[in-house]
Amino acid sequence: MQTESLLQEWYWKNRVLLLFAPRRESIPYQQQVAALDGNRAGLAERDVIVLEAVGDRAIPFGGGLGETLETARLRDSFNIAPDEFQVVLIGEDGTEKLRSAEPIATDRLFQIMDAMPTRQRETQGERKE
Repeated sequence: MQTESLLQEWYWKNRVLLLFAPRRESIPYQQQVAALDGNRAGLAERDVIVLEAVGDRAIPFGGGLGETLETARLRDSFNIAPDEFQVVLIGEDGTEKLRSAEPIATDRLFQIMDAMPTRQRETQGERKE
């Protein structure tokens, strides 16, 4: 599967949150980035890699250095038109867990992630140590 090969390096290590937007100035994109920016600690705690698929290259959240992917290939893999805003959450197992055409509140994202079996094992393991 094409999607699997694109994101495979993160499977079983990270959850991947993909932000698709036609341009950085789009309001839904700005809202989503602001929500995520205010919750970086929660993202890190849950081992979330955020890829911003805007323009030609999908880059890690905040524009940091690291792996980049072609936005067109990601859009094709997830059937997302170039003019669409979409947020897609991929679990550590590589399956799509959530898709939204609207910005998602981080508390909702965290609630979904925290209900995942792999996340529950992580938190139980943390409590035992």
